Amino acid sequence: REKLKFEALFDFATMAIIVANERGEIVMANRFARTLFGYGDDMLSRKVEDLIPSRFRDRHQQYREKFNHKPVNRSMGQNLDLNAVRKDGQEFPVEVSLGHYTFGDEKFVIAYIVDISRRKEIEEMLIQQKEDLEKSNQEIEKLNDDLEQKVIARTQELKSTLQELEESKSELEAALNKEKELSDLKTRFVSM
Repeated sequence: REKLKFEALFDFATMAIIVANERGEIVMANRFARTLFGYGDDMLSRKVEDLIPSRFRDRHQQYREKFNHKPVNRSMGQNLDLNAVRKDGQEFPVEVSLGHYTFGDEKFVIAYIVDISRRKEIEEMLIQQKEDLEKSNQEIEKLNDDLEQKVIARTQELKSTLQELEESKSELEAALNKEKELSDLKTRFVSM
């Protein structure tokens, strides 16, 4: 009965769970893992390195051997972008956590694998939106600077126009005063 509970927990988990022996041979894989990687029961005849992009396989084998000598439960590739590869060769981003246990004389590694493709898409969208926003902000700042320069220029023009009007007003007042003086002279002349 306990075995059935474990098998149900393992097989119906909503993340990929793969168990491999020290040699990197996959000995157990839940349904989610087989679906995620595009395998059926033939996944059990594979090595863990078959799930890793070919450019990293040699290095991974060294990491696996190192892990077997000093196994520690941990997340893999912290601060790194990890990728896995499906049976059809398609790569996708993943997060991987490792656990280990010993059964009899044999050591096993449990890998918990999460497909983070959607999260990466959202991150890329956010980065693009941030870049677009920064570009828009720069354009707005440029428009503000241009507008500020136009306001300064218009203010100068208005000051200049006001000064001309003041000068014109003074000239008009002077002309008006002369006109009054002439009119007064004329009136005095006529009255004399």
